Amino acid sequence: MNIVFDQNKYKLMKNVSLILILFSLNIVAQSNVNYNDVAVIYNSNSPASIEIANYFKQKRNIPEINMIEVNTSTVEEINDSTFNDYLEQVKSYITSNNLTNTLNYLVTTKGCPLKVSRFEDDQNNCNASVESEFMLMLSGNESVIGSCTSFNELTTGNFLTNPYFQQVSNFSKSVYDIYLVTRLDAYTVEQVLEMIDKSGPNVYVNKSEVLFVLDQAVNFSGNPLNNALSATNSLLSNRNWLVLFNNDSVFVTDQENVMGYASWGSNDAHAGLFSENAKPRNAWHNGSIAETHVSTSARSFQPGTEYGQSLIADLIDEGVSGVKGYVYEPFVIAIASSDILFERYTRMNNQGNPIYNLAESFFSASRMIGWKDVVIGDPKTSITTNEIYSNIHTPAHHKDEFVMFPNPGKDIIQIKWAAGKSSPKHLIEIMDLEGRKVYQSLEENEGSNINIRDLKSGFYIVNTVNLNSGKLSSSKLVIAR
Repeated sequence: MNIVFDQNKYKLMKNVSLILILFSLNIVAQSNVNYNDVAVIYNSNSPASIEIANYFKQKRNIPEINMIEVNTSTVEEINDSTFNDYLEQVKSYITSNNLTNTLNYLVTTKGCPLKVSRFEDDQNNCNASVESEFMLMLSGNESVIGSCTSFNELTTGNFLTNPYFQQVSNFSKSVYDIYLVTRLDAYTVEQVLEMIDKSGPNVYVNKSEVLFVLDQAVNFSGNPLNNALSATNSLLSNRNWLVLFNNDSVFVTDQENVMGYASWGSNDAHAGLFSENAKPRNAWHNGSIAETHVSTSARSFQPGTEYGQSLIADLIDEGVSGVKGYVYEPFVIAIASSDILFERYTRMNNQGNPIYNLAESFFSASRMIGWKDVVIGDPKTSITTNEIYSNIHTPAHHKDEFVMFPNPGKDIIQIKWAAGKSSPKHLIEIMDLEGRKVYQSLEENEGSNINIRDLKSGFYIVNTVNLNSGKLSSSKLVIAR
């Protein structure tokens, strides 16, 4: 009997076996992350709310008993009476089903009320987000729900502080006596479902392919939040993440594979020179998170919302997986501190597995409770650099013709032609933003190393011309030292 060795078939079977092994390992890893402590609140009067809740339940295997149906208004802004009825429905369900100390996380949905307007002229800060008020339900500080905080109390520190602020242990209600509450919302139901698909526990991240964008505003020089962005830059750089740290008058836009983002949004005095309504126009990596230092960035998630200040709904529209905003003026004290937020979200063990999830990261960075804050996203979203452990593997977002990395670059960048795009010769040019050619070479290899040590820090455009087809491709390059 003749035995014919088919090498290609052997390679295929070997690859399939490897995939099955990785899949099996992934199932074991994922068994440690469940949603038995997560409850979803949905409004029976809102088809959008029902659809989102059912989709999230299915995707995350949430127990049926954790699905909390309410009958309330579908408008975003409600009065105190409507809020109290809404609150009582949620509390009644939790207590009657013995879930008070079983749940750690609550998730509200589009179609549920967003904010509580108690006074039109809210001099004493009595208005609040629903989600932030819900954090206090069934706790020792439940009586604080609906209370007011004067500006004098804010400046003197005489207010109830979020008990999870600056904590380093993982969250549990039994320890901190609050719930962590997030919301699933966007302009459309489809965007919410996409956000769910792009998030969740253990999203795989390749450090060499993602970017953190930290954009200071020169008109807030010396502000503690500006200083926090500088500290965040050092922290992430020391952990070998790629960071675009901008401290000049440019409002950074059009970045790719953005993993984390923090800026002053429309409060940046120069945002209007670079964008419309402070939209960064980024391409976002799965599992990405963001914070903008904008007072009313979460005032609405309805299409056609009038501008003034920028909206976090625009970041969700672009593809971010989680973001924090504010329904009314929160003051600087309430903004999530980026140095804590990104420190928690990127902290991993020696195997590259996450220590904290999205909700823990945002709320450990946020001082206020029963306030104006709202965190958008799946609370258990987290990132991992361990590919075997990952739940969602996301290929990087690349240009059609070539891949360039690292970007931002410092000394050497590499250019490789995308699969199926190679040709005998490519012309490579680097242009500065004034249109001056600062580099040119003719390359005949599948990839090229380019020395950029002599170029100043800043923004550049890299053009490649396929000399066979004549096709021109361009990409933005950031040089940061």
